Amino acid sequence: MSKTNRVKNLFLLLLCFSLVISCKTEDDLFVEKLDGGYTISEMTYKGESVMGSVMAAMLSFDNQDELLFKPPIIKDEIGKYEKYKWDFSKDKKDKYLLNFDSNHRYFNGAFDISFEVDSKNKQLKIILESEDTYINCTRLYIFENFNELKDNW
Repeated sequence: MSKTNRVKNLFLLLLCFSLVISCKTEDDLFVEKLDGGYTISEMTYKGESVMGSVMAAMLSFDNQDELLFKPPIIKDEIGKYEKYKWDFSKDKKDKYLLNFDSNHRYFNGAFDISFEVDSKNKQLKIILESEDTYINCTRLYIFENFNELKDNW
């Protein structure tokens, strides 16, 4: 084999290796998509609105070092300083479920998650639903472009 062919083969091998290493799984992309802040427009518990008790209607996911979420501030109950762990699983239909571990009645257990694109108002939304809690949120994308984000939402 000539020196040129060896160099080409080495280059192709390195290229393939770097592509394999840089590939993200569907789960990686799911976690990446959630990372960031959201404003809560609607939140109910057992069918009753709890928005009157919400002092700061923000929900955020910080997924840099571990999977953490910061709930909204709810009067004397939750959300002032603490972050809580979350994880995810898939149901029998291969749909993602978020699992919150806060020991708070609003944010505990498994939540169905759905993603919606509101092109008219240029908003990206997530809907979280558990047996008792419903949350409708809008993604904050200050430094990001709506048109780029919506395609992967």
